[in-house]
Amino acid sequence: MSTKTNRCCFALALLACVLAGATAQAQKAGAVDAVRPQATIQRSAAELPAEKGTDVAWNDLLRTDQQGRVRVMLLDQSLISLGPKSEVRVVRQAAASNQSSLELTYGKVRVRLTKPPGQRFELRTATAVAGVIGTDFGADASVPDTTHFICLEGEVRISNADPKVPGTVVCKGGYMTDVKARQPPAEPTPATAEHMENWRRNNEPESPDDATHHADHH
Repeated sequence: MSTKTNRCCFALALLACVLAGATAQAQKAGAVDAVRPQATIQRSAAELPAEKGTDVAWNDLLRTDQQGRVRVMLLDQSLISLGPKSEVRVVRQAAASNQSSLELTYGKVRVRLTKPPGQRFELRTATAVAGVIGTDFGADASVPDTTHFICLEGEVRISNADPKVPGTVVCKGGYMTDVKARQPPAEPTPATAEHMENWRRNNEPESPDDATHHADHH
């Protein structure tokens, strides 16, 4: 093989590496912010340990065991906290429209969104769709065919995942609601202070005070 051909092959290989690196960087959604004691990231066929500082890419599947908790900070500073025995996928629907979503397969997730202009975000489960813009809420899909929502701050518009099922409710801070399969969302009811505090405490990888202090510094 000639020297010219070797140089050409090397240049092509270098270009491929640069393009691959750029693509990987473009796919980054955020990074692991805290974890206890352990969690995993499923990326295509690979399963990675979710350690603090580990990059999280769009379409990654986050998973915890019965004792695990993990929090991810997205690039826009929004926080996603996964409770024990939970699984959620981070999905980017359309980069041009700044739209993203979470798909909660099972378990519990808490979402604290920032408010960048034009941001659109939704959480999907097997039974429900929650559309939000800048808020703090949680969802629990531990019980089959039911999603429990608790709204800690802001407002969340909630409907059934089946578009054929009519009805949408607005869940405001301090309220909760359930969405069952093939049924409209239940009318929101007040959540007790104890229930809200338990939700914050049980689904974070650190204490609520530490988490609040941490979030304030971001």
